[in-house]
Amino acid sequence: MRYLEIDLIKGIAVILMVIFHFFYFSHFLNVKKYNISSYPLSTIAQIAHTLFILFMGINLSISYNKNKKDKKKYRKKILNKCVIYFLVALYMSFFSYKIFGRESCVKLGIFHFMFFATIIASFYPGNNNLNLITIFIIILLKFLVNNNKFENINKYFGFITGLNCKFGTLDYFPLIPWLALVLLGILIGNNVYKDKKENNKINNIIENNVILNNISKIGSKSLEIYIIHWPIIYLLIK
Repeated sequence: MRYLEIDLIKGIAVILMVIFHFFYFSHFLNVKKYNISSYPLSTIAQIAHTLFILFMGINLSISYNKNKKDKKKYRKKILNKCVIYFLVALYMSFFSYKIFGRESCVKLGIFHFMFFATIIASFYPGNNNLNLITIFIIILLKFLVNNNKFENINKYFGFITGLNCKFGTLDYFPLIPWLALVLLGILIGNNVYKDKKENNKINNIIENNVILNNISKIGSKSLEIYIIHWPIIYLLIK
């Protein structure tokens, strides 16, 4: 069972991501300088990242609700996801190290985050109250981080959690605050997609529209596209 509206939104996120990374690579490889930290490029990046992480939580909820009667199968799916995210994270670190060097390479990018977040969030789909409490705690911790309350914390723990960042990195997705977005996605999945069947009306609209259908196909292959688009853009620019 696939929800084509999810693939469609993920496809939009993939397209935005590829557009942003084209300018991103051009900027950091000194081909042409762009203001990637301001509108519209920063907005494009934020929308893409937010959608990817939000729908990561929604997909976790869907996977849990499909397999909640077979916890062994659910845990196997989670383990497979974690292995994939871990390998892709290593690939992204190695690739960015070769291009940008040790100081600026990706040390905690979106796939590093997805690896850690999947392990943690996999315990949350069955409990909405726990999701809400944890989201509130993350928001509180983020407020304390902004006020420099964790300056003396272990640098590795601080880096992964987001409580204190002391490493240079191009991409940075710590657990705080991004884990809250995953948990929000789980809440959405629990309330919108729990026991929900495919919406044939929506599916027919997407399948019968060439543009929407192709975007949804892109969304269904988002992981594969993420893996290959970095070297392709790099080779095009160089």
